[in-house]
Amino acid sequence: MAQATKISDILDVQNQLTSVQGQIEELTAQKAHLSDQAAMGTLAVTYSLPIAATSQAASGWNLGAEVDRAVAQLVELGQAVAIAGLWLAIVGLPIGIGLLIVLGLVVLVIRRSGLLRPRPVAETPASGGAAG
Repeated sequence: MAQATKISDILDVQNQLTSVQGQIEELTAQKAHLSDQAAMGTLAVTYSLPIAATSQAASGWNLGAEVDRAVAQLVELGQAVAIAGLWLAIVGLPIGIGLLIVLGLVVLVIRRSGLLRPRPVAETPASGGAAG
């Protein structure tokens, strides 16, 4: 600006300064907007195990790995049976005993009231035989 001798040079420099100042203000506003978005943003991360390649059969059969998997499956089955037995013992057994007690009381009341007494069987004359 100090070196400008003509008014047109001064105006050109002034226009450039205004343009640069506008760009600076625009970039500052963009930076503030991006900072606000980054502060409010969330990040979702998903962890997963790598998928085993299907070429495992081609690479060979590993007896040790198969035995390990079979033993692991057997242990899981044993754990499942143990858990089912535990649930049966803790939950099912008291309920079953309670139902048997109620059923026994119902049968006892019905027997005492006479509803289950056998009906007398009417004697019927024997049929058949030779008449002489």
